[in-house]
Amino acid sequence: VSGASATVAGCGPGEVERLLPYVVHPEEITPGVATWYATTCGGCSAQCGMWVRTREGKAV
Repeated sequence: VSGASATVAGCGPGEVERLLPYVVHPEEITPGVATWYATTCGGCSAQCGMWVRTREGKAV
């Protein structure tokens, strides 16, 4: 029972991050059009390559 309660205690909402629109919109970003970037994953020491799709400057 104590393990389950510890697991549930860690499931809180955490810190809320507010996303704000651009004050000055960059010219190279078109709303609604995806942009792809090559990057690497930092999840392990292999550093696998991957593509990240972004829309309005945010990864989706």
